[in-house]
Amino acid sequence: MLAFLYLCACLSVGLTGTLAHASPDAVVWATDSVSKPESLGPMVNSVHDDLNPLISPDGKTLYISRKGAPENIGGQGQDIWVSQLQADGSWGKALNAGGPLNNEGLNMAYSISPDGSTMLVGGTFRNDGGDTTFVAISRRTASGWSTPQPLFIRGFRNLSKHGEYCLSNDGAVLLMAIKQADTEGDRDLYVSFRQSDGTFSTPKNIGSVVNTTGQEATPFLASDDVSLYFATDGRPGYGEFDVYVTRRLDSTWLNWSEPENLGSSINTADWDLSYTIPADGKYAYFVSYSTCNPISSGNMESDSGNLSRRCCHVISLRLRYLSPGISPIRRSATARRADSICWSLLVKRL
Repeated sequence: MLAFLYLCACLSVGLTGTLAHASPDAVVWATDSVSKPESLGPMVNSVHDDLNPLISPDGKTLYISRKGAPENIGGQGQDIWVSQLQADGSWGKALNAGGPLNNEGLNMAYSISPDGSTMLVGGTFRNDGGDTTFVAISRRTASGWSTPQPLFIRGFRNLSKHGEYCLSNDGAVLLMAIKQADTEGDRDLYVSFRQSDGTFSTPKNIGSVVNTTGQEATPFLASDDVSLYFATDGRPGYGEFDVYVTRRLDSTWLNWSEPENLGSSINTADWDLSYTIPADGKYAYFVSYSTCNPISSGNMESDSGNLSRRCCHVISLRLRYLSPGISPIRRSATARRADSICWSLLVKRL
């Protein structure tokens, strides 16, 4: 399976859609529609899997994880790659971030501070005791990114081989999609708090308002420190994995609003996840799996007739349709599910 990056712009036209694997009384979210996705092109896309997009707060740097590229450290593996926004609005050629962010293992960028100086990364990094960890902090220096320093999370144990993480603006709150003993489904969203000694507290499940008996994944906290975007396969949706937004209701980080489906402008009949937005909220980037022509420019619909293979896109759109007060509309839904072969391939990409 190939993964590629796509772009689209926003139009202020009302739109509704039909939710998949839902009852006839399914909720369909009314949103502003967007134009058809346009490929970011060969400067960003590759013939390999391009995953886990992370946009910098200023919207000028796009980090992705590229899997299986011979240019990766050690060959193959999964490395962090970087593309810069050009003066004409296009994206520059994605380049390998190199060491120390990358090593011979799996590497990915999860979260970045508002000033762009601190990055939460995933990978295999050694701590003082010689053990390895999958979550670490790197800081920008005059000579580049520093060697990632592992985070210590008290009582941490992820029973899943997959996990994603993000930090609050001040770096004091860590949100994560993991599996622990009290997880309801495959994975739940948890919260952990930085302690006076620099460690993080034992993760707390954020509760059943957000978490389901399915799998929650790829949390991303917006710059307001309130809006939390995540993907799940545990709710009625358009496909196997849909992107939702929930809003924090108080300072405990344990009370959240009922999650809202972001609608058919974003969610497809397949997998949609890894949603990320810059501070100005003008565009969002996220992963979407479907049948497409990954390298060419143009929209996904026109590309889909060219190739019969599945790949991954990152789509960009404006967020004004996410304003509070959007109401659900009731209408009939036709259930559709992606095939089991797609599931077995995609679950390894989380």
